[in-house]
Amino acid sequence: MKIGLYGGSFDPIHNGHLKLANAAILELGLDKVVFIPCGKSAYTHKKQNIKDCYRVCLLNKAIENYEKIFAIDYYEMKLKNMSFTFDTTKYMIKKYKNNELCLLFGLDTKDKISGFKDYQKLLDLLPIYFSGHDFMRETVYLSSSFVRCTIECNMPITGLVPKAVEEMIKYWRLYEL
Repeated sequence: MKIGLYGGSFDPIHNGHLKLANAAILELGLDKVVFIPCGKSAYTHKKQNIKDCYRVCLLNKAIENYEKIFAIDYYEMKLKNMSFTFDTTKYMIKKYKNNELCLLFGLDTKDKISGFKDYQKLLDLLPIYFSGHDFMRETVYLSSSFVRCTIECNMPITGLVPKAVEEMIKYWRLYEL
C-alpha cells in the first residue's frame, strides 16, 4: 500500500488540508493519507489554540466518511516531549514497514524544511512531496490561522471547513475571543 504521511497542527482542519490530501491520492497514486496531528511542535514554538481533544474530534469528523483513503495516527500527540518530523518518520517506517511511504507538506514548508532536525537524514528516509510544487499545482490560499481569525472576527467560515466541522466549532464555541 502507498501511504502519504501528512503532519500538522490541524488547528482547525480546513478544506485546504483535505484538498491537499485528496490531490496527493489522485496525483501521486497513493492508497491512503495518514494525518498526524502534532503534539508539542518543535517548529512552531506555540501551543495549540484549543485542547487536543477538540482537535481530535474535528479531525475525526472531517474524515469520517473517507476512512478508506484517510486515517489518523496520534503518535505525536501521545509524546510528552516536543515532536520532530525526523523521529516521527522513523517511527512510521517501523509501524508501516510493509508499505511504501512518503511525506506530504504544504508549499509553505518547502523553505523551512532545511531547518528541521536531521534534515539531510530525513531526505534519505522517504520521498518528500510539496503541494504546489510536486503535486496540486493549484495553490490553495487557506490556513488554520485564517480560519481562526475569521471566527474571532465573528464572520462565517462556511466553505472554509467541512460543514460538520463548522457545526462542531459553533456548538463548542471554539476559537472565539
